[in-house]
Amino acid sequence: MSVLRVRSPFLSPAAFAAAGTLLVACGAADDTPDAMRDAGPPTAIDAGRDAGPAWAGWPACDTSATSQRLTFVHVNDMHGDYGLDNRGVSRWARIRGYYERVRAESPYTLFTDGADDHEKGSVAELRSGGMSTMELVRQMGFDVRVLGNHDFAWSLDAVLAFSSDPGGGLVLSSNHRYTGVDADVRWGAKDYEILQVGCLRVAFAGLVSNAWDERDRPTNDPFYPEISADYDYAAVARTLLAAHRGEADVTVLVNHIGLSSDEALAEALAGEVDVILSAHSHSLTSEPSVVGDTLIVQAGSQAQFVVRLDVDVERATGRVSLAGFRVRLAQSETPSTAVNDAARALLALHAPEAAAPIGHVSSLCASRCVATTAARAALDVWAADAAIIDMDTTWDDWSAGPLTQQMMVDAFEVERERAGTPGFNALYRTQVPGRVLTRVAATDPSRYVFLGPPTLDPDTMYDLVVQKRPALHPDEFLASGVVFDVAPTLASEVWETLDTYARRRRLACLAVDADVPVPDCTPAP
Repeated sequence: MSVLRVRSPFLSPAAFAAAGTLLVACGAADDTPDAMRDAGPPTAIDAGRDAGPAWAGWPACDTSATSQRLTFVHVNDMHGDYGLDNRGVSRWARIRGYYERVRAESPYTLFTDGADDHEKGSVAELRSGGMSTMELVRQMGFDVRVLGNHDFAWSLDAVLAFSSDPGGGLVLSSNHRYTGVDADVRWGAKDYEILQVGCLRVAFAGLVSNAWDERDRPTNDPFYPEISADYDYAAVARTLLAAHRGEADVTVLVNHIGLSSDEALAEALAGEVDVILSAHSHSLTSEPSVVGDTLIVQAGSQAQFVVRLDVDVERATGRVSLAGFRVRLAQSETPSTAVNDAARALLALHAPEAAAPIGHVSSLCASRCVATTAARAALDVWAADAAIIDMDTTWDDWSAGPLTQQMMVDAFEVERERAGTPGFNALYRTQVPGRVLTRVAATDPSRYVFLGPPTLDPDTMYDLVVQKRPALHPDEFLASGVVFDVAPTLASEVWETLDTYARRRRLACLAVDADVPVPDCTPAP
């Protein structure tokens, strides 16, 4: 079993080339005629209606057949990456288009989502408070999806709404319970459900990973006090399977706990689960991982890939066997017009400036340059005396030329940790005496960029901008002995400060990364 693990929002050229080799190796080539790509029965989403229900029109049972093929089209960890490419197409629309084509070829196809649809991707999500992502997930029309840790990010009300699919799709969260007011109405996620797919009763459950704290570290604390959790995955699964033993022909877990955790779970369950559609670790399986009798697959991240798993099920014995597996590059697929129109409309509504040139970059700006620019922006926008930026929180470089909002977000992705709070790399403000700022300035320069006065008076108070992790835990992230007596308060997410700074620099016809004039620019009067 070969796995490509993806950390960055987009694959590097070398990794992308490797992925292309991987796709050929696992038989991803497809000779289906182009005319069939948009074939298949119409659904509400195809018809452009307001609702986007999951496809529930599987053919009736063929009682003469001794076996039935099930096909799973699976994605995971799409992280809000539904922006339009240079041809005006969203990868989410391409993924939906691929599902429609597969459904036309294999009538018993299920469209599944391994979660983490939210965070780290689109400016539209940030501007809409997560609502644009929720709406586009609805438009995708998944048959089955699970909740992920990033899907809890915005608020308790938001995750409660996301726990139900108004289009009729099944939402899973087997190890979480909402214990607040109107739980039966507000919490829609199921711990276990059976779908009748042709002749087969297909059981679904879905386990969700733990929360992360403001240090960007996993924690067993609940996402919200009103939502209880059990992270003993094997115990939860055993209890569910024992309670429903004999009710289903095929058992499928759509999990958001990571590939290695899914492999360990499959071993612990010793053949009680037929298929695990995995997520969370951003792993791309070039072929199914086989643990005992369990097939496990995962589809990378950021909507770059979609996988297809075919299994044949013997009706008499319930034996499940691998019939085929493919990895597809999303960008190679013909998009769903309906989903693409929805993505375009949501982006225009919530983030009309996302791709507009807000500022200008004078030359290639890598991690230290990006962090330094963020520190300069903090000094300027917040009228601070000093700022310190962690280069470990920069995710993307900037090429010379126009700088857009989306590029700022890609460089400083927003991950709300703890859930319902600002991102772990957001900017905070505090005041410190010169003796403390001297210690801050001594923080590891190979990791941090510090900008501040060349000389410091020990007793003078200075305004300091610092990111959330070191703001709340200076003893862990900054130089030894740093303590903030004045409690830090939120300033903004890094990208928002950069946005303001870039606009100011543009008015002065100056690049954001250096005091270099912007070509063909006239300063504002």
